[in-house]
Amino acid sequence: MKDTSKRLLLWIYPIDGSEKRNIPVLHLKWLLNDLTQSGRRSLVRLLEKKQLIFTDSIFDESRLSISSYGKSYLEAEFPVLRRIDDEWTGTWSVVVFMSAPKQDPRFRYLRTQLIKHNVFSLKRGVYLYPGDLPAEIFSILKEMYRSAVTVFQTDRWIFGDEQMVIGQAIDLRDRADVYSGISTEIERLIIKNHSDNSLSDKHKKQIFSIFNRLYPILGS
Repeated sequence: MKDTSKRLLLWIYPIDGSEKRNIPVLHLKWLLNDLTQSGRRSLVRLLEKKQLIFTDSIFDESRLSISSYGKSYLEAEFPVLRRIDDEWTGTWSVVVFMSAPKQDPRFRYLRTQLIKHNVFSLKRGVYLYPGDLPAEIFSILKEMYRSAVTVFQTDRWIFGDEQMVIGQAIDLRDRADVYSGISTEIERLIIKNHSDNSLSDKHKKQIFSIFNRLYPILGS
């Protein structure tokens, strides 16, 4: 699916525990400002046709909401969404490459799938993931890599600084800097506009600019 479709779905995804989030269609002119008005209409029709979103009219205003299919698709693309309300206990899943199977002698396909699901490389042939591995990965392992891969869990590091090792492996410091900058901008907007009944177009553009900065690192 195109990047623009995923951005739209992510914007209307409910992340506060509510089952539904209704977003005015007018928001799309800021969210997808790289598309023309006709392009945005075509995108909405396409996603409706795929049953990923719904369009409703509330007080004569067209609004969008995500369907259960849309939520499932987005959660597969952005695993972090499924973990927002999870309470991580500090348990890591460890994937260890053993012997190369005939159908993937260099484990290239498996590496691609692990990275796609944010399972990151600790060193060559050893991968880490916080909590339980995604179900999609287990399906691939059972289908293609029996006796070729070992998976176990650990909640205890005997030697080595956990935060240092993980931080170096996935560049957490760079991501932390991005998140820090985004949170600072959001805080400024909240403080500046906490007493206003509505946001100006300028403020709305700032909000969507922040969202577009956040979007790429959520899927990385």
